[in-house]
Amino acid sequence: MIIYNVTVNVEKSINDQWLLWIKEHI
Repeated sequence: MIIYNVTVNVEKSINDQWLLWIKEHI
C-alpha cells in the first residue's frame, strides 16, 4: 500500500511538471 501511494504521488508530481512545461512552451 505504501509503494502504491508513492507511485501515485510521483505520477502526480510528474504530471504537474509536464503541464507546467507544456504551458511554458506553447
